This record gives sequence, structure tokens and C-alpha cells, in this order.
Amino acid sequence: MLRLAETTHELLSAHFLLDTGADRTFVSASTYEAAGFAYSDFVGCPMAHAVGVGGSVEIRLVPAQLLLMDDHGELIQLEAEIEMAKPHPDLNLFPPLLGRDVTDLFRTSSTEIVALTDSHPNL
Repeated sequence: MLRLAETTHELLSAHFLLDTGADRTFVSASTYEAAGFAYSDFVGCPMAHAVGVGGSVEIRLVPAQLLLMDDHGELIQLEAEIEMAKPHPDLNLFPPLLGRDVTDLFRTSSTEIVALTDSHPNL
């Protein structure tokens, strides 16, 4: 879950895809819009451009507290700047991506292999 500092909304809950190739944590418009946010909510945050395999997109760097659950069910709170993408039809189907800005803080392990191409239409 994300607690966003720059908005009137309290929490954005989402399932993040661990992306070992992403430098930063990224949230597409479809995710934050489903939670009641709009890109205009982030107008006070710095603008930048995120570059990926498919090109670049305008983003806002939104200060947030990322709430993660550990193996014992305890919440861990991290301060982070999350890339919130400007609405774009090519990105709307992408899930939120947990990037190395967060994953480098932890040891990650997987006990199950999942065929991502079967579970998400853009992969």
C-alpha cells in the first residue's frame, strides 16, 4: 500500500509486480485512477520523464510511504518517491512496478514460478 503525502486521499492499495529491471517504483494512471486519484492531484510534485523499453512518458515524482508486509505479517514502512505516470493508453494496462529503489533494500526470494505472460496481457 502507498500513503501519498501530496493528496487528500489516505491510501492507495495495489499489487506490485517486482521488476528487477526498473530503477524506480512506478504506478500507471489506471492504478491510481481506480483508487480515486487524478494526475492533477500530483501537480505540486516534480515532473520528470521515465524511460523504458517502449519509450518515455511524463511522470510526477510523488513522495510516499510504502507499506510492505513481512513474512510475519508485520508492516514495514519505507519513505520513497514513486513515479506516477501521466495517463497514456499504452501504459494503462501495466501493473504497478516495484523497482530497485525499494527491492535493493531487501533480500528477495521466490518459492514459486508463475507464467506472467499468461496472467497479464502486456507481458
